[in-house]
Amino acid sequence: MLSLFFRLPFWVYLVMAVCFGYMTEQMVVHDRKKEAERAEALKRDPPQVVDLSAYDPTRNKALADEVMVSGWIKTEHNTELTKSKNGITTGTRYMFVMAGEGDPEGSRIARAVLILTEAEREFFAENSGQFLSGLLPQGFEMTFNGRATSSMSFSDVARKAMKEQGVTRAKNFFYLEPYFHGREAALAPDPNLGLDIRTFGYGIAGALVLLALSKVVMRRKSMRLQTGDSFANGPIVTSGGDPQPQTVARLAQAKESPVGRLAAAKPLQSRQIEEQVSIDGRHVPKRATRIWVKMLWGIAGIAAVFILPPTLAAMVAVGILAWRMMPRNHARSGRGGILSMVWAGRSKEVSRKLATDPFERLRQPDHRQV
Repeated sequence: MLSLFFRLPFWVYLVMAVCFGYMTEQMVVHDRKKEAERAEALKRDPPQVVDLSAYDPTRNKALADEVMVSGWIKTEHNTELTKSKNGITTGTRYMFVMAGEGDPEGSRIARAVLILTEAEREFFAENSGQFLSGLLPQGFEMTFNGRATSSMSFSDVARKAMKEQGVTRAKNFFYLEPYFHGREAALAPDPNLGLDIRTFGYGIAGALVLLALSKVVMRRKSMRLQTGDSFANGPIVTSGGDPQPQTVARLAQAKESPVGRLAAAKPLQSRQIEEQVSIDGRHVPKRATRIWVKMLWGIAGIAAVFILPPTLAAMVAVGILAWRMMPRNHARSGRGGILSMVWAGRSKEVSRKLATDPFERLRQPDHRQV
């Protein structure tokens, strides 16, 4: 499966990078909204205490999903939750099932569930007195200020454990995350939350962009290696790799010396030579394909400007501009960066001379210029 991922075309990685950047920004916007709700909730008073038997989320849940509920813990359903992979335990949590004042002792109704880490369980055991609010026939009444949520870490394992114990979840069932260290600490904004999300999301997007660029570079290198020497099979080679018949006849009449072979060769027009030059094994993309690729690059660039942070967007723009300006074999591939066009200026001029006069090569004082 992983090998198939690395065989995808380069533009697929670019689309995936844009999607990752978009999703990252959506997550950041969502978290900023939650941060604003928590800040607003902190300015207000905590909600009124409500018994779990009478809890209604439409009336008793405040901003940032904050609740203040009271009830009793059904100690017979206290359970240690574990996750394992290949027989090795990967995580542990502790489940406490809560019921309301209206639920009789021995009932199998769960109004709320606490899922605590080991550190939270130890804190709860040592400071349980500060959560006691009364005494019920079923046991000690406890009041918690916290956040009500429909799912959390280990909630799937908790549901499985309750099903095995025959515990039924109530209509307004929820998972409770108590504010053990106070609502001020729980509702305080996290300045690194958005940065952490962006670091992770843009890290993946950047890796995909680098993978796409590496695919493009490897493809260009492969094209150059497959192109080879245009004059490998003779001074003038047709698209099929064979010399022109008229050239073969002239070469056969002048076998005495290499210079004679060159002298016997009839000069061809520039357009004919361009049509006859062989590019073995090289796939020349159609004009429509090149246009689509350029359009995708443009969409990716525009998306980067609007999605990425200004600093990162500037870095990406500079990187793309530098990559486009890098010299490449413009004369052979027909494409290249800005510097490639300048770099290939003299080569084009010499090529035009050779197209009209094949003996120009012999007159060049430095053959490396050809």
